[in-house]
Amino acid sequence: MVRAHVLAGVYEWFPLLAILTGVVVVVAAPVVAVLAVVAERVADVRVDRVAAVLVAVPTTVAVGALLVLGGVLAAAVVAAVVLVLAVAPLGVGWLVAARADATPVRAGRRWVVLAWPVVLGLAGVLFVAPGGFARYNVLFLDSPVRELAVAGLLAVAVLGPGVAVAVLDRRRRSRPAGTPPEPPRR
Repeated sequence: MVRAHVLAGVYEWFPLLAILTGVVVVVAAPVVAVLAVVAERVADVRVDRVAAVLVAVPTTVAVGALLVLGGVLAAAVVAAVVLVLAVAPLGVGWLVAARADATPVRAGRRWVVLAWPVVLGLAGVLFVAPGGFARYNVLFLDSPVRELAVAGLLAVAVLGPGVAVAVLDRRRRSRPAGTPPEPPRR
């Protein structure tokens, strides 16, 4: 019985680990985006590859350290959060950018990398929206509402960069090249 109680205490901090990992990803996303775009401009490298390396290297170090210090489950929690908040949104966005008709692939990749931190910031605001920064977040909602809210947050975070590229591509495709944008209608 004591062993079950000790194990329950060990796993209590996994939700906190997931939230802290999410905060780190949200805070690091703008830095990754800026560094990737600067590297693309200066060194003429693919922005998606630079962003992938800038996400993969710290994640590998963190997961490796947690394998040694925190165990397999702690490493799995961090890897899953990074997979959902970094790898999946960038991957989905890059797939949409590759299929965009009116947008050059290089520009589409750049749009994905630049839209990613904006979408993560939006997801972060939605996460704390029920109670504000000082009180509650989505996890304190009642059960059916909480599951819907978490599913919506995941949809925003994962599909957001791809949706941004699709909208920008659609907007670019809707008017001929070289024509100025129409003035707003009143």
